[in-house]
Amino acid sequence: MPETAEPSEPTKGRRRFWQTQNTTTAMTWLHPSLLWGLAALAVPIVLHLLMRPKPRKMLFPALRLLQVHQKRATRRLRLRHLWLLLLRMAFLALAVLAVSRPTVPAADYVFTSGEWARLVLLVAIGLGAYIGIMRHWRRRGMPAVELETRRTYLRAGVGSATALLLMLLVGWPYYRRIRNELAQPTRVATEDVPVAAAMLFDTSSSMGYEQAGETRLDAARRIARDFLSRLPADSRVAVGDARPGTAVRFQSSVAAAAKRIDDLRIQHAAGTLERRILEALRTLERDRQRVFQQSAASGDPPQTASATDDPQAEPPGTDRYVREVYLFTDLARTAWDPAETDRLKQELERRPWVNVYLIDVGVESPVNVGLRRPRLVSESIAENEPLRLAADVFRTANAPAEQSVELHLVRPDGETIKAGEAGVQFGTTTSQSVQLSALPLSRPYQQGMLRLFSSDPYPTDDRLYFTVAVRPPLRVLIVAPSQVEAEYLLFALAPPEMVRLKRARYDCDWIVPADFGSAELSEVDVLCFVNVPRLAEADWQRAERFVQAGGGLAVFLGRPNAALAGPGGIDPVNYGSAAARSVLPGIPVASLAFAQPEFLDLARVRHPLFEPFERFGGPVELMAAAVYKYWKVDPEPSARVVCSYSDPEHTPALLERNVGRGRVLMLTTAADLSRNWNELPRSWQFLALADATMNYLHRAGRPRLNYSVRQTLRVPLPPEGGLRRLMLRKPDLTQELLDLVPGQTDLSLEALAAPGHYEVLAVEPQGGFTFRFSANASESESRFDRLGPEELTDMFPEGRFDVARDIEGLTRNVTAGRLGMELFPYLLLLCVLVLLLEQLAANRLYGTSDTPQQTP
Repeated sequence: MPETAEPSEPTKGRRRFWQTQNTTTAMTWLHPSLLWGLAALAVPIVLHLLMRPKPRKMLFPALRLLQVHQKRATRRLRLRHLWLLLLRMAFLALAVLAVSRPTVPAADYVFTSGEWARLVLLVAIGLGAYIGIMRHWRRRGMPAVELETRRTYLRAGVGSATALLLMLLVGWPYYRRIRNELAQPTRVATEDVPVAAAMLFDTSSSMGYEQAGETRLDAARRIARDFLSRLPADSRVAVGDARPGTAVRFQSSVAAAAKRIDDLRIQHAAGTLERRILEALRTLERDRQRVFQQSAASGDPPQTASATDDPQAEPPGTDRYVREVYLFTDLARTAWDPAETDRLKQELERRPWVNVYLIDVGVESPVNVGLRRPRLVSESIAENEPLRLAADVFRTANAPAEQSVELHLVRPDGETIKAGEAGVQFGTTTSQSVQLSALPLSRPYQQGMLRLFSSDPYPTDDRLYFTVAVRPPLRVLIVAPSQVEAEYLLFALAPPEMVRLKRARYDCDWIVPADFGSAELSEVDVLCFVNVPRLAEADWQRAERFVQAGGGLAVFLGRPNAALAGPGGIDPVNYGSAAARSVLPGIPVASLAFAQPEFLDLARVRHPLFEPFERFGGPVELMAAAVYKYWKVDPEPSARVVCSYSDPEHTPALLERNVGRGRVLMLTTAADLSRNWNELPRSWQFLALADATMNYLHRAGRPRLNYSVRQTLRVPLPPEGGLRRLMLRKPDLTQELLDLVPGQTDLSLEALAAPGHYEVLAVEPQGGFTFRFSANASESESRFDRLGPEELTDMFPEGRFDVARDIEGLTRNVTAGRLGMELFPYLLLLCVLVLLLEQLAANRLYGTSDTPQQTP
């Protein structure tokens, strides 16, 4: 016989209603004492015997025909009374069983398609046999009295045969299927069993969606608090959120668990929910082992009789808790990792003593308008240059088609001012690009944001934050043999009119190659070698040190080979020296001419240098400019070809190489028209190419200023050192002190937790160092695609999870999971059906018997 665990100290003196060794798969009763009501079945039997109809005297002659009719009518009447008696007994039995609240273990009690087919077929055969036989008897012209008597017996016979066939062909296979599903029994429990529950909350960004005045996290809190109040006494609750790497800990009390739930907040750096469920399972398993050990130490009997024989069996002792995992989530697909599905299923199958309940608080058809993909022309701009920012505005199909986007800048005193606005008309599309600009800006950093003018239920993606470094105009030093060859770049970078108005984005100087050795490079940002014939070895080494320190170098090859053009030509031997090879991306071999004009092949090029051309529809004008002459080069192993010419050999046109903290670009054709090598300078996009080249070279070695949450960034520290402590200011106005070690050159910040503006300041010593940056929510956080039933079935073992959308559904699922499926509603429905049949039978029986007989 199964043994019942002794009550623990907090529950002594209170009756225990659960068994720890019971492995039955049979029906159980929540109120078994009410089964005494089955004794009421004797009432209709007694009434039936007492109220049997007595023979009635007929005022007819004693004719044999009437006597036979009377006998047949009496038999038929007795049979009908028997059916009526059975219906009344069935009604009382079903009523008693219903109020006793029977439950059956959880299984798939719904008929399969094959079972339904057999059921319909057998019923159809029974009805067909009855109708066919009756038609046959009517065609024979059988007397009405005999036909009625035979019909009564035919109904009983066909009904009994059909019932027998249903039991053999439908009921028996159904019973065997359910018995197989219940092959792994669970312990019998009641509503008083204490629960050890792990409550997990999806705190990813999508849980911030608002509906009916509350976020999805608020809805989860509301359901959880209500459910906590319904837990049995002595229950224990562990609470966890979606933050990766955090423990799921049991709280000291249910009230403490409710307080922990109230303190939950949205986490933009949330982890995957599969891993959080696994962490909850480990927590429950550790607690279960602890309970087993305490139970064994107190002398409680083992939970299974074969525990010592099976290495996979439970340890000695008893577990007095029902163990469950509750996950409150909106089922957004972005919070789950398909790679963890198999592992989760395996871990749940290894722990048959725990069930998982999913509480779906998501919205079926969310309405959302948001911003994504912020695009700055450059993260470093001149102080007299306007800020240009682009972004995508997107919406769900059920959102308004008219929107407005505002540009706001943060002033040095912390005040936010509106600097621009743009309207968006979606029409039939769901995504549009918007561009805004602003001037003037604040040095050394300008922070700001794009935001939607109107609000929507999901505010997370209504804002985009950005930071740009505002600097003086870039210092560009152009080294060229003549001013004619340099003036094309000079005009493209610093037009005379813009210089006069003090609005030029670049501060450009020109020198001849002979003066390069004495030029001051400490304040130069980018070097440009335009058609330089040759340089001394010391000058090549000087250029290498400049790039190693973070400077940029652009090399343009627009003069012929010195062997052909004399001393004024480019010397490939000089460019091939060891000093030159240490910095150049490619070594010139020979100057050549195409047999017919070729072009830059940029159709499939994806490179940051050409990103600014997206707002012009791509570098179409550059690709249309003819190239007549070029230099054939041998790329260095550490270099890469950015783009080629359109000739069959795909001759390299633009090469790139990283050297130290800086980078070098080499164009194998001219950047001027002095020798008619190409038509590039005649294109207006040549101006954009020159600007993009300077910005790209200047960004080398510069830290990024704009990130996504969950990303890790490195903050460069001053090379001179001396910093001992920094302070990080976060978007929520909290601050964090960061200690440095002597000689530290950069600072690593792991997984930014929230979108917004950040600032790193020097604390010891104060002043002298400031670094600002921004972070935005990931684009994936704006996707509300939900997991479907098939995906959940693949994720969890069959029969080990349930999904509910409210507290009532959760209560039903938990009751079924702990106690099995309640039969009360089904029995109540059968009571109603039997009562209707009883009324119909009684009305027909007594209505026929009470009809006055006509006397002859």
